[in-house]
Amino acid sequence: MRQIKRWGLVIGIIVVLGVLTSPVGATSELQAGDATRQNGGDWRCVQVIAESGMDIYTGPGLGYDISLVRAFGTMLDGDFSQLTEADGYTWLPVRFASGLGWGTLDALQECAPVDPQAVTSTVNRDGTLDRYEIADVSRSVVLLANIQRNQIIASGTGTLISPDGLIVTNAHVVEDADFVVIGVLDDINDPPEFRYTGEVIESDARVDVALVQLRGDINGDPIDVPALNLPYLPTLTPTESVYRGDTVYIFGYPGIGDDYLVLTTGIIVSVENGYFDNERVPVWYRTDAEIAPGNSGGLAVNGNGDFVGIPTTVRSELETGGRLGGIRPAPVALMALGQDTAMVAVQPADPDTEPETGPDPTSPDNPDFKPDDSGAPDSGPDANPDITDTSPVWVELLTIEIEHNAIVNGVPGIRMSLAFVIGGWAEQAATVYARFYLDDIDDIPLQNPSAPPQYRDVDNTVVTSVPIVPCCGETMYDSLELFIPYSVFGIEESGEFPINIKFEVADDAGRWRETVGWYYITYSRQ
Repeated sequence: MRQIKRWGLVIGIIVVLGVLTSPVGATSELQAGDATRQNGGDWRCVQVIAESGMDIYTGPGLGYDISLVRAFGTMLDGDFSQLTEADGYTWLPVRFASGLGWGTLDALQECAPVDPQAVTSTVNRDGTLDRYEIADVSRSVVLLANIQRNQIIASGTGTLISPDGLIVTNAHVVEDADFVVIGVLDDINDPPEFRYTGEVIESDARVDVALVQLRGDINGDPIDVPALNLPYLPTLTPTESVYRGDTVYIFGYPGIGDDYLVLTTGIIVSVENGYFDNERVPVWYRTDAEIAPGNSGGLAVNGNGDFVGIPTTVRSELETGGRLGGIRPAPVALMALGQDTAMVAVQPADPDTEPETGPDPTSPDNPDFKPDDSGAPDSGPDANPDITDTSPVWVELLTIEIEHNAIVNGVPGIRMSLAFVIGGWAEQAATVYARFYLDDIDDIPLQNPSAPPQYRDVDNTVVTSVPIVPCCGETMYDSLELFIPYSVFGIEESGEFPINIKFEVADDAGRWRETVGWYYITYSRQ
């Protein structure tokens, strides 16, 4: 089980999703294969400075075709080892996610000098992170934890996005918390050290993102946060720079990692568009990189160390057992929180006001977030415990395992295995529940009046449960099993149905109820 520390603070590390570019064409002098060749060349970050934008040609000269136009402020990679003179211009090979091209040097300038506190200042932008670059990027990833009855309960990961201690994470990682504990890394091979406390200043449950502002030391005493000059990850990667096939690096603190930083890699397998703030943009990246409970709120970066997004969900397919992780794109996450993707600044504390909790979902001022796909759960697969000062118990989720097509008493269905710790409820009866919701913005519960009584509640909502009697002040269940038959869902039509499973534990007398975690599956019916 994960560590449970007395008055220790745990920081959640945000994993950044990484991408590698791949060419879609060739020019007469710059071959397509050169774009993915990581050795050689003098690739540097360049930015479009022409107010009208810059035409990108298929070759170095005005006689070549224009393949696309890049707007003012767009950042690209340019190879200064292959500058070419033609038609009165100096031409620079440029590389971007969808391929290669040539731009004129007068419409470009090198990107601003990198802040030495930015963890990407040592990344050479060759498309692959080596072990030294991985160690540097890791310094921006923190472990987040909640305090319950003088105990520190790890809840997920976060990422520092400013030297002033601004941290981005998932909303479900800091659910029901006003303040959290933050753990930072000194050595990548050691657990993070709990040094700081932070305030939840923004939260948007629909997009499942939140902002935490570092405020004080481990004891909660105020400190001069800007003077810390913390290592941070710049938030500059544009949405359009992520494509299928791009390599991503996922940083985080999954429960199975025993509070050590865990790195996994994979590729982007799909980019899913939707409408955000009346603009059609990618709202989900899917990846085959492993994402486990505890990774939520972490960091996903590409091979240049650019901020790709926040690991948020895990999707499991019933028939094959396949798994895909869901990454919330960085621009969408930051826009939902009202943050400029170019730079963020410290948020001052106001002792006379309560922390902000994000815009009202029904407010017209709230971003119009309407993904095409329904895979945008309000909570991820490793939602943190509901921790409040008045709750008689606390719960820490360790792992959730799902077995598809399991057979119990000759009936096919889903077997769910939970590992968790429950505290503050010894030698008293309680019940663990699994409830099922159609995965959309509203999270509509599945209802089936025809389901057997043991698989529905008084509202005919589909549920399965198992009773428990914790033995001690802190009791660990390493494999508590629940089962639900497929037939209980009551879905008659064919197709694929995304479903969120919410795991809860409650006192049988109805005095308290705590969320254990969430898990995302796809139910396929032929």
